[in-house]
Amino acid sequence: MSTDVMTQFPTLIYEPELSSMKQRRMAISVGRRTLTRAKIIEYIISYKVSHDGNSPTSREIADATDCSSTSVVHYHLRVLERQRKIKVVRHSSRQIEVVGGRWIPPKG
Repeated sequence: MSTDVMTQFPTLIYEPELSSMKQRRMAISVGRRTLTRAKIIEYIISYKVSHDGNSPTSREIADATDCSSTSVVHYHLRVLERQRKIKVVRHSSRQIEVVGGRWIPPKG
């Protein structure tokens, strides 16, 4: 009887296995995106510290974090903004604020 089921519905036998493979791929993909966002926010902080509080351009972020294009950087910046980790001032170049961060200029 199981042979009849296998010949009638061969894909149903493998569906749970494929489903778990899809879930693993999705988990890896989400992990990569999270890692990319962590790299982006770390780069923004280190850049601001070494450049008197100024923010990097999207091209500089892309080059430093191995993003394929500036549109990918903009996507991650929007996600980080929705997560309330940063604030991006629209229509203004180099205006990224790290939420919870505070710039204290060096003395001297």
